[in-house]
Amino acid sequence: MTCLASKFLVPLNRAALMNQTQHLVSVGYHYFNTGSVPVAKASGLIDKFAALYPILATPSQRSTNHAKRIANVDLLWSTDPQDPHRLCWTLLATKGRTIPGELGFPDPIHQRERMKDARLIAPLWDSHYQLHQRLLGGAQDPDAKARKRGAKLRWTWSMTRETFVGWASQVRQAAHLGDRAYQTVFSNLILSPMYGGVRGDLRELERAGYRAWLENHRRDSYRMPLPSPLPTMPRIQVYSRMTLEDLIRSAS
Repeated sequence: MTCLASKFLVPLNRAALMNQTQHLVSVGYHYFNTGSVPVAKASGLIDKFAALYPILATPSQRSTNHAKRIANVDLLWSTDPQDPHRLCWTLLATKGRTIPGELGFPDPIHQRERMKDARLIAPLWDSHYQLHQRLLGGAQDPDAKARKRGAKLRWTWSMTRETFVGWASQVRQAAHLGDRAYQTVFSNLILSPMYGGVRGDLRELERAGYRAWLENHRRDSYRMPLPSPLPTMPRIQVYSRMTLEDLIRSAS
């Protein structure tokens, strides 16, 4: 175990990781690369990243880098949701310098890593959620208010298309079966992380469920499956004392 792994702070949980990713992208860290490594290799990998990129820069140093048009880089770690013995890493970076007449960016992070632009390719979490820009009105029910004046494109987490389609199928099947099955599906959905985009997805699923209910139970009373307003994602603490070393030990 290296000294750096014992000092490098990591997000406390999944929600903290998603919040920090959303925050970084929204303030200009548009470029990202992701991967995973066996637990035993995580300590060596962070040493490599620290030697190549300014992941340890202080807030003051990051301000100086920004003023000098040097790419700032951040590194996030989490357990792999598909394999408990692997850790996932995400590098996020700002654009940095440009050279007139040349494609790409000259900073090492852009030269060495296969960085993707979050504005073109959405970062994913566990294949179920995507971080993208979506028209939101800043209200409890984002999609219902999206057409009102003041709606803006905002960085938010939403369900991936595959996840949304899967839930929509379950909602329609449950609506066909009756109220008990219908309420059960939404009792699972309400456990979703309540970002603005996800809340919009839930309202879309609710509308689809209502249409399916009318097709099958037009004469029966309809019970709203979701609260109004929907809960919002609270402000949560991203970092505390949990280090990469702690994450490695928990996954070992």
